[in-house]
Amino acid sequence: MAFIGDAALSKLLDLLLGKSIDSALNFVTDHKQVYEQLKEWKSILPDIKAVLNHAEEKQIRDEGVKRWLEDLQDLAYDVDDILDEFAYEELRLKLHKTQAQAGTSKVRKLLPTCCTGGDFTPSSFLFKNSMIPKLKEITARLNGLSTRRSSLGLSEILSQAASYERKKPVRLQPTSVVDGSVEYVGRHNEKREMLDLLKTNNSEGVCVLSIIGMGGMENVNVQDAREARLNEKSGINKLVLQWSSDFEKPTRKNEVEEQVLDSLHPSKKLEQLVIENFGGAKFSTWIADSSFRNLSTLKLLDCKNCKSLPPIGMLPLLKSFLVRGLDEVHKIGIEFFGEDQSNAFASLETLSFESLPNWKEWEACEGDKQVSRFPSLLKLLIIQCPQLLGRLPTRLQSLQRLEIYECRRLVVSISSFPSLCELSVVGCEELVDECSSAPVEEVASLQSVSFVHFKV
Repeated sequence: MAFIGDAALSKLLDLLLGKSIDSALNFVTDHKQVYEQLKEWKSILPDIKAVLNHAEEKQIRDEGVKRWLEDLQDLAYDVDDILDEFAYEELRLKLHKTQAQAGTSKVRKLLPTCCTGGDFTPSSFLFKNSMIPKLKEITARLNGLSTRRSSLGLSEILSQAASYERKKPVRLQPTSVVDGSVEYVGRHNEKREMLDLLKTNNSEGVCVLSIIGMGGMENVNVQDAREARLNEKSGINKLVLQWSSDFEKPTRKNEVEEQVLDSLHPSKKLEQLVIENFGGAKFSTWIADSSFRNLSTLKLLDCKNCKSLPPIGMLPLLKSFLVRGLDEVHKIGIEFFGEDQSNAFASLETLSFESLPNWKEWEACEGDKQVSRFPSLLKLLIIQCPQLLGRLPTRLQSLQRLEIYECRRLVVSISSFPSLCELSVVGCEELVDECSSAPVEEVASLQSVSFVHFKV
């Protein structure tokens, strides 16, 4: 049986109650409905957080409390996602202000007349309006959790009692288990307990494994990683591996981190994989193994030393791929598509490249017109890749949404995307049509346009 501990939840709620919600509140002061919803979140969350210690104790004998903690975990991640949307919108507005002097004439010549008639209007208000249903749904769930908290008899444990509880002998179950998941936030004893648990056959019921924080992955050695035998843990469907963001720590060794990652080969049933702040120069080959038939989400975040992306084109069910903060990537070539390029990225729907400061070339491998690549791609985002030179892949028949920010040297041909519905471009010098003889006005599917953060 997997128990739910308050360590990871408490840390996440602290983050939400701190800078994340405050930043969002500052951003939406001009929109009364949105502001009131966020204020209500901020008033309810502290009361919920205050009872986490009591809930952790009580869940062992009360299934209702365990379900309450599970629902709170789900809600916390949904709140985090929504606050990320506000942060992203705020970033786009800031980029707009820096680009306010850029002309729109080059873009207008290339857009259907349906999208250029009339004046451009700021999209910020429309964005905030679109968020209201999501906010109200979260508020309703928060109020529901608050009501259930009272009916379950959960109350705040005084700090003295909490300190006493922490001094008790360590239980067999890890103290930071969340919804069948193990999340370790950098405390050495807890991490050791998790590793010991994985080395035994008592880890059934763990479906999400996260090793995160300042004391996280960099304190896992090669022997520990091998003895964990993650490839035998078929119940784990989400794996999060996060090293410290301090790449200059003297205890960190790039070669050791590569060996640790190699040894943490998960089960073929894995569905989601996140690797963050990895210090090695290359990713493990198992990441691109096509036998990961269930892998649908892959995120490679702030792996500053990696020089290339893994050849993941043959992952059959991969739907979402995010790359962010890989400073040493200069070129994405044909190896990215994998050995068999006839149907690369068959299921991929969302592709995001963010903050790749030295990425200069994307070799799209489009010489063979019979070869289908990205046949299911619906959304493409390229954000803050200032050195990227040349043009995007042209045969993206399913692409519906294209967003490009701060990629000054990039050439974009929207007539190459016959299904395009949404276009947003900020910080690019020009938009041209070089790849098609058909006039761009024939892109009849295009419904909304944002240039220098303005929208029809």
